[in-house]
Amino acid sequence: MKSDSSFMQFIILILRNKKKLLFNMLIVGIVAVVTSLLMPKWYKANALIMVPESKNLSGLSEIMKDFPVTFGFESSTNSDKLITYLYSRQTLDSLINVFDLMKVFDYEYRYKLRRFLREQVIHNSINDDGSIDISVIYPKDPQKPAQMANFLVAKIDAINKKLQAQNAHYQRVFLESQYNKIRNELKVLEDSMAVFQQKYGVLDITEQMKGTIELISGLQLEKIKTELALNMLESQYNKRFEKVRQLREKVKLMKQKIDELQYNPSVHSGIIKSIKAAPELSLIYFRLFRDIQIKEKILEFLIPQLEQAKVSEVKNTPSVLVIDRAIPAEYKYKPKRAVIVILSVMLALTLHILYLLFIAYLTRREAEDQHFADRMDEIKKMMRWK
Repeated sequence: MKSDSSFMQFIILILRNKKKLLFNMLIVGIVAVVTSLLMPKWYKANALIMVPESKNLSGLSEIMKDFPVTFGFESSTNSDKLITYLYSRQTLDSLINVFDLMKVFDYEYRYKLRRFLREQVIHNSINDDGSIDISVIYPKDPQKPAQMANFLVAKIDAINKKLQAQNAHYQRVFLESQYNKIRNELKVLEDSMAVFQQKYGVLDITEQMKGTIELISGLQLEKIKTELALNMLESQYNKRFEKVRQLREKVKLMKQKIDELQYNPSVHSGIIKSIKAAPELSLIYFRLFRDIQIKEKILEFLIPQLEQAKVSEVKNTPSVLVIDRAIPAEYKYKPKRAVIVILSVMLALTLHILYLLFIAYLTRREAEDQHFADRMDEIKKMMRWK
């Protein structure tokens, strides 16, 4: 019942003051309309751009992708980087200079104008497909926002190309230094291999060792056959028999030859003539061969990367794909006159009702509390100018 009574009192209060309320709403509405008509018209233009897929140095990017430092070989957030270029100081200063925005927006300090441009004039949004919508609003002239938006697109494209060229230059310098270093190391290894081969006559140690083993095996077999023949002759003839002496000399020579192949580190006719020296020669040979193979593989990897970096350094293709260029605005972006008028009238109505409720509250308290009424009289006297 109490809530119903309060609601009825509120309705009665509104009805008693309906003329004042309507009059105030009308005045505020007229003032809002006039104000909105006097406010300058702002126009908006949009440009839609797309970042092309990055073609980095494939080999290096694959190697560096698992490391926290990418050295510029990975560009995973191209859209975010273009937004950074959009709001950079050099971009905004170029925009200010070309379109004389210090005079247009009446700013004394450039840093304040940059903040105003970032917060109020230039806007962006990254779409789900990775495209970027860049919008510019500008007062009075519907042509200027389109010109400014297209200028911004061209500027961030120029910055992006410049930074890509710088990055490619650093990559090219790095790759060239590595290429020259590896090539010099490979030359030293090749010279060492040549000296080794010339000294020991080693061309292919595997094949040459195979030949040595086969030679020793053949000599051992021949030696055994000769010894068998010698034993047979010695059992039939005197040891001073010429044929026996010849076979004994042949066995001696074969034994010397086998010992030479096993212990003398010399090479003859492309065959390693020392089984004892083979492990040491093999170790030296295979270390040199391994290092040469490694350096050659590194060069095979570096050469195409170096060539690609050289091409990237000098190419001048657009780094930003413009899907939609900005065009002059066909209608104003703001002010929204209807919204201004409606909100102003609603705000005035709300404030007036609150004022009436406050006055009603004070009147009721004065009637119920004499001490409160005396205090209010004292306040009213203090608020008078005389």
